[in-house]
Amino acid sequence: MEERYGHLTIIESTDKRKNSYVVYKCKCDCGNIVYRTKSSLTSSVKTSKNGGPYCDECAKKSQQQLVTKHGMWAKNRRLYGICKGAKARCENPKNTSYKDYGARGIKFKFNSIQHMYKWSLENGYTDNLSIDRIDNNGDYEPSNCRWVDIYTQANNKRDILQFHGIKGTKNIAKYLGISIRRLTNMLYRDKITLDEIYEKSKTDPLFYATNTERRSFAQRKRKDEWKINKEEAIEIVNNIKNGSSINREANRMKVDFKTIKTAIKRLEDGIYDL
Repeated sequence: MEERYGHLTIIESTDKRKNSYVVYKCKCDCGNIVYRTKSSLTSSVKTSKNGGPYCDECAKKSQQQLVTKHGMWAKNRRLYGICKGAKARCENPKNTSYKDYGARGIKFKFNSIQHMYKWSLENGYTDNLSIDRIDNNGDYEPSNCRWVDIYTQANNKRDILQFHGIKGTKNIAKYLGISIRRLTNMLYRDKITLDEIYEKSKTDPLFYATNTERRSFAQRKRKDEWKINKEEAIEIVNNIKNGSSINREANRMKVDFKTIKTAIKRLEDGIYDL
């Protein structure tokens, strides 16, 4: 009499051993041949939640169907995860985002996860887009949802950055003529307000300089100040106007000719005031 365990039927024993147990040749209902010990077959029957044991190929398919009865996870894991997450945020108090959704009264009004999944495929879903509620205080429902890029979604958040009627970090950075990274660094790292950044853009001669240019200016300024400070540079210029020379000033300051010329140039360019 054939011995059957789940979807596997023992055909015959083999000479192989695994941990001293006899390894049996088994046939899966799909026709695949696998090798198992009786202890592993018995254990699988007791612990399986999906009617196992199976061959490896059928076990994988069965696991995917176990995750979602409708096979959505197997077809598109990302989309299924998004739909499942939207429902959990609205209905599961244990969800980490529940306080920003369900606790605020936002409801999941699709008929089911399957309904949202199907609606998404029919209404613009692609793997590079994110689900967005048109009314940020509205529910998850077909009339209030859309699939958009990350910038559109970011501009629809409750705490959206606004300045001079312009919404969103990307748009404000573009308005100021700087990169998003530089704007966010000034806002969150340097703790500068948007109004202060705007005033800085009008008064700071290095505001639109590149990072390399700003570092170069800073290095030159530190080097220059280490050798000759602003007051000394002013004195040098006045002395030259009164008949001295760069060579005389270099001897007086005990520096080389180039350092004196550099100090004068820095003074003329306003570097000492930066």
